[in-house]
Order: sequence, then structure tokens, then C-alpha cells
Amino acid sequence: MSLLERAVEVELVGLGARVVAHAAVSEHEREVLLSDRTIEALGILILRPAGGLWRHVSDSESMIRRSARPEFW
Repeated sequence: MSLLERAVEVELVGLGARVVAHAAVSEHEREVLLSDRTIEALGILILRPAGGLWRHVSDSESMIRRSARPEFW
């Protein structure tokens, strides 16, 4: 696993939520993974992790979003 020298900015596209985070690159993982702390800082409320359903803290209770398709690297 390699750590990037500089922090990166993570943005929740379309909602304006941004956070600065430290990134690590794994030879074994092909998807982007976010820590619990980063998820909370972006205001993401996970409803059904396996189903990819979530809402933002600024959304109404009836709003349910779907995760974007994974990007493999």
C-alpha cells in the first residue's frame, strides 16, 4: 500500500460537499473506498449499503439516491 504525499480533495458532485483527505493506493483494491469519517464529513447517510442507497443530510426524508456505478482502476 502506498500513501500519497499530498492530501486530496474529495467532492460529492452536485451537492457542493467537499473534504480534504489523505489517500492510500492498494495494489489489491480496484474501487475507491471511503472511510467512515469521510462519509460523515461529506454528509452521506447510508440507507442500504449493498443496494447502494443513500441520502444526504440536506435531503428530505423521502429522498433516496442511488450510488454511481463503480469506476475500476
